[in-house]
Amino acid sequence: MGSQNRPKISIILPSFNGADTLERTLSELRSLAIPPGGAEFILVDNGSTDRTIELMRSASDSLDASVICEARRGKSFALNTGIAAAKGELLLFLDDDVLPAQECLLHYVAAAERHPKAGVFAGQIRPAWTGTPPAWLQYLTDAGRSWGCTPVSMSEQEVAFHQIKGANLMVRRVALGGLRFDVDRLNFTATRRQGGSEDTALAKEISTLGHAIVYLPSACVYHIIQPSEMTLGAVFRRYMRIGMSVAYRDYEPSPVSRKQIALATTLRYRARAGRKLASAAIKVARGRTCEAAEAMLVAAKYLGQAKALDELRMQRQAAPVPLPQVGSMQTERNI
Repeated sequence: MGSQNRPKISIILPSFNGADTLERTLSELRSLAIPPGGAEFILVDNGSTDRTIELMRSASDSLDASVICEARRGKSFALNTGIAAAKGELLLFLDDDVLPAQECLLHYVAAAERHPKAGVFAGQIRPAWTGTPPAWLQYLTDAGRSWGCTPVSMSEQEVAFHQIKGANLMVRRVALGGLRFDVDRLNFTATRRQGGSEDTALAKEISTLGHAIVYLPSACVYHIIQPSEMTLGAVFRRYMRIGMSVAYRDYEPSPVSRKQIALATTLRYRARAGRKLASAAIKVARGRTCEAAEAMLVAAKYLGQAKALDELRMQRQAAPVPLPQVGSMQTERNI
């Protein structure tokens, strides 16, 4: 196909059983302003058992979208399948529960021209509440600490890979090259233990090649947050999953004392979690509920990292698989 037939930007949207929110997302896609050079929409069903594929096919005509079925379970498989089908020089990845602002694509294309050395662009994510959130959750989303939201006060700037949010992420094709989303360790929903972070891992690889990562608040989407997700338990479980993903993503095999190092690290993570939980209890007693919730999420992340290392150690007992080495423990506040 000649370059004149290639769209400027490809929008890739995977979904696994996302029918509850997908219809609203697809409706918002129809309202997007299309940039000069054109856009294409690629909808990837990841083996859903609900109405996801029906909704995608129903929207395909109005969006002039390609609908693809990827039977291999896991978000990374779906994303990589979308990449293989995409023709644009810019690849925008959206989740099935976000509502993009009308001029989102225009801002992404303009930013790509404004930052020619950047390979990754992270758009803003704000909450789209479907109920009234508690004050502590509003505080956390404003700070960029919950449900994939970005800090509300953050300006356009270069950022580190761990500040990437996969619900609203654009990659320049030339920067991507042969890299793809990880399908072995960080493939969200592929297995019970794979909790995601495939987005930050890819951004890390691209940045390692010398490409800048730019945060773009003008390219905004709104993340649909259901009432069931507005509880401390739901947010705590999400952060445990994030902690597990961080452990799988960041650590590389070490040639020495693998079992002993992993055990010591697990105990240290659990001790840190205990201290954070104690701190949260004190803050609650003093009426500082927002700070208490923040401390509990840090504790949840530590517990998730400890759980991941426990699982890796059990795997090694069953087979001689290298365990992760102890590296620097990142706080990663902006998740």
